[in-house]
Amino acid sequence: MLASIRALAKTWPARILFGLLVFSFGLWGVTGSLRSIGTDTAVAHVGDSRIEPAALQQALHANLERLQRQNGPGFTASGKLREQMAGQAATQLVYQRLVDLELKHLGVAVPDAAIRAQVFSMDAFHDANGKYDRQRFLQVLQTNGLDEASFIALVRQDLGRQQLVGAISAGVGAPETLVARIFAYARETRTAEAVRFPLTDATNVPSPTDAELKRYWENNPDKFRTPEYRTVKLIVLSPETLAKEAKVSATDVKKYYDIAQGEYNVPELRTLEIIAAPTEAKVASLATVWQAGADWKTMQTAASKEGANAIDLPKARTAEVPDKTLAAAAFAAPPDQVSQPVKGQFNWYVFKVAAVVPAVHKSLAEATPEIERKVAVLKAADMMDDYVSKLQDAMASGNGLDGLPANLGVAAVQGTMDAKGDTKTGEPAPIPGWPALRQAIISAAFTAKPGAPAELQQFNGDKEHPTGAWYAVQVTRVEKPAQKPFASVQDQVTQDWTLAQKRHVEETAAAQVLTKVRAGMTLAAAAKAAGLTATTLSPAPRPIGETTMPGDIPESLVAPLFGMKQPGDVTMVATRHGFMVAQLKSINDPKLSSDPIGAGQMRLQLSQSIGGDLVDATVFALEKRYPVKMNPALIHQIAQP
Repeated sequence: MLASIRALAKTWPARILFGLLVFSFGLWGVTGSLRSIGTDTAVAHVGDSRIEPAALQQALHANLERLQRQNGPGFTASGKLREQMAGQAATQLVYQRLVDLELKHLGVAVPDAAIRAQVFSMDAFHDANGKYDRQRFLQVLQTNGLDEASFIALVRQDLGRQQLVGAISAGVGAPETLVARIFAYARETRTAEAVRFPLTDATNVPSPTDAELKRYWENNPDKFRTPEYRTVKLIVLSPETLAKEAKVSATDVKKYYDIAQGEYNVPELRTLEIIAAPTEAKVASLATVWQAGADWKTMQTAASKEGANAIDLPKARTAEVPDKTLAAAAFAAPPDQVSQPVKGQFNWYVFKVAAVVPAVHKSLAEATPEIERKVAVLKAADMMDDYVSKLQDAMASGNGLDGLPANLGVAAVQGTMDAKGDTKTGEPAPIPGWPALRQAIISAAFTAKPGAPAELQQFNGDKEHPTGAWYAVQVTRVEKPAQKPFASVQDQVTQDWTLAQKRHVEETAAAQVLTKVRAGMTLAAAAKAAGLTATTLSPAPRPIGETTMPGDIPESLVAPLFGMKQPGDVTMVATRHGFMVAQLKSINDPKLSSDPIGAGQMRLQLSQSIGGDLVDATVFALEKRYPVKMNPALIHQIAQP
């Protein structure tokens, strides 16, 4: 049960992380003891304490602002998303309060020196030289509506929470036996020997007779049938279609440009692979191995053995490279080349620029056309409610889609399409909107009753289209599927018949080899008897997450390969190009010593996971000690825009 709860929280360290304005645990589920308290004016009661509406409003506002910064100035949270975020913020406040009550119960105190050190270490309060600047500190607080006393109280509170969580999970370590077993499972690879039966090898297929072709045409009517076509009239109202009605001023453009500097003025970013060591000799030795063609994973292992550090910096800016000398060299170096040793302030380095994202610099004049389109869509989103009302009134008049006024901001389309949304020429029908909206309209067109009046329907938005859209579809004509005349598809029938015969030939050949191997013959011998050659495939990694398989292993083989019990087991699969018979040669379970870096990462992840279980158990115990009662009605009210 604890593992499933932790899955909701994502990662346990995220439950108490220090932030400039928001201090929170992660997202937690609300258990059965969190009951509604009816008309109470508190968002929640935790023990004898109250969480007031103002606290939830502040937390929700901060979370919404953070979400907007992540998604750009044009992002607006939908009502449903606001509801979810309000619930999450309320739960965050509840669990913060649980910890605070326990800290008080335990008498935990945070010394002033720890608070001072924490504040002085925060980058937000540093000057250009990286030193604490009190004037900057006061300016940042003022900008965010905080005074010094309130901020210090927040720091004190958060450091106390960190002490509690740190005390719970301190010293937690995963048993080495557990690390070894999970490491072996996750890093397991399997090697198989295989024989391919490509369709191109089936060269002895005779030419079909007319009778065979006609029989194939008759027996496979679905292959040679026209799809159902529907002639439709449709309209779409969305911020994109309504944008032409919005007025965008030069002031609007300038304001958007200033807010979206991260979009139009982005410095060059570089993905760096860096090895750091205390001596030039050690770095030079590793550089020689790297320059000889070793890949990054090999270099990580080599660096670990030599007591050096291997560091990844994905899409880093100059300021994010920890050593100024290294940064200057890395941002001047050509990509995909191993550097010479570089002496930094504290270490020697060798590096490689793995990727470069060029800088983006667009002037206001260059960005204006694009910004005008974006701002027009944003303004149109605010106009949607009024235009939806106008459109509803116009459709209620009974004039149908043809009689709608031209100034309603809708896009109107009329034409014929199949259930895939393609026209008779095979081109996508010109339905306005993003893919999900297009699919909804197509589905509506193929479920609507022909001749029925069009009804206005709402389509909910998503992250990229938060406002959503409205549409209406009317079907004016239906063309039922019909089998195409034999003469018009004879060439296609011939191709399909020939392909079917080739598949039969190769499937039979593969089945014969499979039968011989199952009877005790080696795969190599069975292949040789069939005039073929068995080859050893690349080791296949266990398919976990987004694992990339070697190119010589077809997708259809992966599941059967990892379903085999022991070496010697054999299987046969269809591939895109024919068939394959594969026999498992070996199951390769790696030892922890084979990849010290990977083993260390696994050990850390498991230790954090166990620590997370302990934190989960503690918080559940706190909830029993300090009963929690929620006020869903008030949370819903606060979530409203």
